[in-house]
Amino acid sequence: MSNYCVINRLWKEDEVLLMDHYCNYSVKPTFKKFELYFAGNFWCPGWTNIKGEALTRSQSSVVNKATGDFIRKAQAKGLITDEQANDWFRSN
Repeated sequence: MSNYCVINRLWKEDEVLLMDHYCNYSVKPTFKKFELYFAGNFWCPGWTNIKGEALTRSQSSVVNKATGDFIRKAQAKGLITDEQANDWFRSN
């Protein structure tokens, strides 16, 4: 396996369904004080301009954290009920 293939796997983009809305996420590597971190973004075009963001050392948890940030922001704006937010956080 080439180094390019390994490095290329650090970037991710995909679409998911959240509360009946199609949403997107992206993950990209970044460095902070010479340590590898992952920056994640989560957004739902056509529903709201809110953007969830997260920065973690864990590639496997950054999408979940960015989605959680999106949920909290959408809840604060009244787009998601407290019950919907609590259900999501309990299941994730």
